[in-house]
Amino acid sequence: MHWNIDGVWHWIGAKTGQDGIARFRNCRPGMIWVRARAAGFTPKLVNELTVTEPPVEPIIVQLDRAGTIRGRCTRNGNPAKDFAVMFWREDPNTYEKLIIKNSESGSFVIEEAPLGEVVLLATSDECPRGVPVTALVTSNQPAEVSIELPDPGSGKGRVVDGVTGDPLTTATVQVLVTYGITNVSLRPWKTAERVDAQGLFEFRGFVNGENVIEVTAPGYATVHAARHGGSGTTLDFGVIGLFAKQSVNVQLLSERAINFSEYRASLEGAA
Repeated sequence: MHWNIDGVWHWIGAKTGQDGIARFRNCRPGMIWVRARAAGFTPKLVNELTVTEPPVEPIIVQLDRAGTIRGRCTRNGNPAKDFAVMFWREDPNTYEKLIIKNSESGSFVIEEAPLGEVVLLATSDECPRGVPVTALVTSNQPAEVSIELPDPGSGKGRVVDGVTGDPLTTATVQVLVTYGITNVSLRPWKTAERVDAQGLFEFRGFVNGENVIEVTAPGYATVHAARHGGSGTTLDFGVIGLFAKQSVNVQLLSERAINFSEYRASLEGAA
């Protein structure tokens, strides 16, 4: 079970008894997330729940049978030592992750893979992502996959104030691990890079295909920029302008009496 208080995540775990019920104590009222897992089944995350008092009935979580994926991750033809494999069946936003440390062979085994067509994507500190691969997972026998992590190329650009054009020396550039033509953001890659005194940045961390960076600076709205990279070329993001944050007031109206304290509002990008 997970919950967030002032931006800090808290976690407690419990095992089910013979009745299949897990009992959690010392939970804070508010919004919680419940993740259930068991050997031979695919994990499941229950959507956020608002809990103000102990529920009368248990939260029911139904797990589906899982299959096995055996694979090997390489870099330049040699076994990858430290890497992570993200995998999902339909929605990349619901991916699960397997972390491998100090491997001599680059091999990995996923025993919680959902049955059906599963997408796998590998990442490491040396490379943001490899080419996604697909495995057909059945309950009869393990699926076999191979994943190659390429050497990343260089990328450069300049971050400025969107109004004045002055360099933003406090800006940072974060490479994102993404998937698909819609660039679904899966996770940040390594740590963000600082720009120099002219607002310039240049570092290695970009692969063939679509690359997405997240550019931030204190007091400015975050910008995401995407560029398509090719083999052996330096990716040029050009001049990226950030704009100072402004406030937006939202008022909810209704023709009937409603407790508006039960509603939330969020601002995403320009929407």
